[in-house]
Amino acid sequence: MDRTSGALLPFTVVVVGLSLLLLLIAFRSWTIPLKATAGFLLSVGAAFGAMVAAFGDEARLQQVLRNLVGNAVQHNPSGTRVRLALHRDGGEARVDVTDNGSGIPAADIPRLFDRFWRAEASRSRAYGGSGLGLAIVQAIVRAHGGRVAVDSEVGHGTTVSLCLPTAERVGAPLTGGPR
Repeated sequence: MDRTSGALLPFTVVVVGLSLLLLLIAFRSWTIPLKATAGFLLSVGAAFGAMVAAFGDEARLQQVLRNLVGNAVQHNPSGTRVRLALHRDGGEARVDVTDNGSGIPAADIPRLFDRFWRAEASRSRAYGGSGLGLAIVQAIVRAHGGRVAVDSEVGHGTTVSLCLPTAERVGAPLTGGPR
């Protein structure tokens, strides 16, 4: 999504192996500056024996997952566990990004995907950001025919779930993986 107009940039559509994509995101998350991830534990749970694939733009799906993992690290205290998990439910793939951090107040959840909105303005200034990250996440996931859901409890953590149609559901052959 263009940061100012809200328009989605062009997609390059391929069959994306989601299990491998989660591993790639986990690896790349720990190659960011060590100060940013110090004290965090990232784990990945996915069925690597079976190909779970989505038909979409791999770079945009990486952007979505990097944003969600980055938010889990940036908005939680050191010692927080972040887990990426992949589930298959019929013709849908669900990717969960779960943390056991601070959680999000229930009153804030409906606004999380609003452009330029940030929870607790005073806290947000300390963390930076434009308030566009989750709006971009939602736009990309919707453009892939999917949806985003948030489940959170203050003091217990947050799960952001991405549901995407699998490649089989949209008629794509199951070959290849992340490039």
